Amino acid sequence: MIHTADVRITLTEHDYQCILQEYGQTKNSRHFRIRDFAADGLTDVRLYTFMANNITRYYLRVTANLAHVLTGRYDPLALYDGSDFQILAGNFEALMASVTAMPLPPLSQWTTCRIDYAYDAKLEPDKYVGTPADYVALAKRGLLPQQAVLVEKEGWMSCREENGSVRINCYDKEAEIQQRQYPFDEDVCDRARNVLRFEVQCLAPKLKCLVRNAKGSGRSIEFFISADLWRQIISEYGHRVIGEEPYFSILHASLFLRKCAVAPNGKKLRSDVVANLLDFIKAIDTAGGLGAAINSWKQQKAIHIRWTKTDKNILLNDSQRRSRMRQLRQLNVNPLPVPTEMNKFKLANPLQDFWDN
Repeated sequence: MIHTADVRITLTEHDYQCILQEYGQTKNSRHFRIRDFAADGLTDVRLYTFMANNITRYYLRVTANLAHVLTGRYDPLALYDGSDFQILAGNFEALMASVTAMPLPPLSQWTTCRIDYAYDAKLEPDKYVGTPADYVALAKRGLLPQQAVLVEKEGWMSCREENGSVRINCYDKEAEIQQRQYPFDEDVCDRARNVLRFEVQCLAPKLKCLVRNAKGSGRSIEFFISADLWRQIISEYGHRVIGEEPYFSILHASLFLRKCAVAPNGKKLRSDVVANLLDFIKAIDTAGGLGAAINSWKQQKAIHIRWTKTDKNILLNDSQRRSRMRQLRQLNVNPLPVPTEMNKFKLANPLQDFWDN
């Protein structure tokens, strides 16, 4: 459910200087990283200052793997499910006591700066189920957040919203583990095989928005570790990037829409409706993905499609685009087609178990 949490507290100048002195640092240090990685679950601990309106504020910030802090055992696949918070908080307090002799407030009083919500899809690749690599490739072609900035990372779909509020990752968990430099149990790679991780990192702007929408105040970690909020976040971004429907090749979509699909009125789809939906799917494929196609249309740029007996420009307004997406989803067809190079007629949705439960 939750992989990483980033929390901070505000220090007095005196306390900030005292912690610096514990590590032999000068009083002028504006930033000091106490640790980059530790075997206890505190993956990053740092001191830093921030000046605004001629006022300097002093902070201690900690990045923690919550499942590791809770259990005392490192497992790259483990996620924290929000239970046993008092044990988690007690373990966190004990770990921080090993970082500094300075008395610190309990975890519930720290300000949350980042929460990584995650879902692991265990795949069984076959004729209709792809590999993690297949779904990573499809995620790159999905409806990414508006003006998203793709981060180049081999084997990953990683992007962040331009305003810095959210970062979305989709990757092969086994491949990610194998790239790590630190040790783990021998069975980890076996357990991670064919696991696709979908992860949404909510940063401070998004966390503030979640609190505001709930008419709450403060950013205590207790608010963010609820199962309901985890499901809300994974649903919101999973629906955008991956969708809830199976993926079809253009050929399979054509056969399905012409012969099998039934309109809400119980009748077969009209031929003009089928033609419009297929042109929409072909345009998405030609543009290189759903997000790319929508961006072209928003800029009033037509997409030229060439297919059997088809050679035309497709330019849709927002209303037409939304209508076609709604129609396809009502028919349980993902608007994003399977690329020809995958050589697959149809692929199951990788988050199907999540959508079903």
